[in-house]
Amino acid sequence: MMDQNESKIFSLEVDDIAKSHMLEMGRWGKFLSIVGFIMIGLMILVGLFSSVALSAVTASSLLGGITGMGLFLIYLIMGAILFYPTFSLFRFATNIKPALNTMNREQFNTAFANLKSMFKYWGIMMIIILSLYGIVILFAIVGLAS
Repeated sequence: MMDQNESKIFSLEVDDIAKSHMLEMGRWGKFLSIVGFIMIGLMILVGLFSSVALSAVTASSLLGGITGMGLFLIYLIMGAILFYPTFSLFRFATNIKPALNTMNREQFNTAFANLKSMFKYWGIMMIIILSLYGIVILFAIVGLAS
């Protein structure tokens, strides 16, 4: 029974409707990834310009000792965090169209491996963020109780 079901799954064919959906996913993925790359570049530029502007401000400002280089590093780290999923989405988008047009199974699998990597990355990031929120809430409760 299991072997019969497995063979049905692996012999799954992509019909015209699914192909159309995947091509549209590729177009939107390419658009979103290009916008993502632009935003990462702008983020790094803003960090660079902010760090230069902050260097001109005295240490007695309201920013509480954040140095210009520290601010730049924060923006750089944020850009680095966003680069991998954006790049994975771009690789999916650039592989899916030729894979479907040439019926190249290896390129098709590569496209979906990149899409899987993007979702896995965001899943792990979400676990990390929710864990950090939990720790902050726990410390806030302990701080309020004392």
